[in-house]
Amino acid sequence: MKYSSRTLAWCILVGSLIFVVVAFINAYTSLRIRHFTIGDVAPDFSIVTSHGRVFSLSGDTSSTKVLFFFTPSCAACVKELQELNEIWKSGNISLILGILTENETALSTAIPVEFPLSFADEKLLRDYGINRVPTIFVLEAKRKLLYVREGKYKGTLKRELEKFVDD
Repeated sequence: MKYSSRTLAWCILVGSLIFVVVAFINAYTSLRIRHFTIGDVAPDFSIVTSHGRVFSLSGDTSSTKVLFFFTPSCAACVKELQELNEIWKSGNISLILGILTENETALSTAIPVEFPLSFADEKLLRDYGINRVPTIFVLEAKRKLLYVREGKYKGTLKRELEKFVDD
């Protein structure tokens, strides 16, 4: 079967337009899911922690909150969890954690930390746009975003978070 050059040109044009529209929709959707600017109010959520309490972000009165999204199978996450535990012991920051993939047995045996841990559901992951771990959010008392970082940090967490520590 032979096509005219005009038909081929139309096919290429239509295919290109479809590609551009799909690319735009994907980009727009990802921006809608994960578009935080310093000063934005973080989405509210309620979760049950490993300490057996229901934690509500809007109900928490801590002056500084660190939300740390991780998985125990991530080496960088485990290293940061150990650092966060030391910061937690200092009593200067409230830490709430969400886990992405591991089950409760793995969590309780693999992560010896003193601060509360929890499991993130799909809505929480979507609301916070979690695409990779570790991801860390620092919020002030009224859920205002002070800092966000996605991926491995190149220094120590203590240095990264020191400007947000309550004195």
